[in-house]
Amino acid sequence: MNGKIDLLVGQRKLVMIWLIGSAPVILLMLIRTLGPNATDIEKVWSWLLPSVMPTLSLVVGTYAASALKEADAPRTVDAVFFRIAVALSVAYLLILSVAIAAYPLTATPAAPALRTLERVGLILGPVQGLVSGCLGVFFVSQKPGR
Repeated sequence: MNGKIDLLVGQRKLVMIWLIGSAPVILLMLIRTLGPNATDIEKVWSWLLPSVMPTLSLVVGTYAASALKEADAPRTVDAVFFRIAVALSVAYLLILSVAIAAYPLTATPAAPALRTLERVGLILGPVQGLVSGCLGVFFVSQKPGR
């Protein structure tokens, strides 16, 4: 493969990582929203949606645009750059999943569960910036190749 990956193949894999990786978190939140102990659930949704939707919208929208566009020649991207995008995406989604799964367990009288999510947000913010930047470059790459 010469250190290159087909752009559409890489985009498709990243879209699947984001769709599959964000689905359990959203499903868990839906279950908690409909459950009996939905205290402050609106605040949790307000924390979660900006953490997932911008990047999910980016990967789905740009993949759709690329897949519908006819290419004169195959386009490739550096395989290392693809692996970095995958690793950052998986790490980000894992941090997000752990935070949502664990936030009800972290509540104490001195530190409400929402404070834990705010603290995790301190980590997620920079990681989300790296992920979005990397995915943005990856998804708009137009390098012709074989």
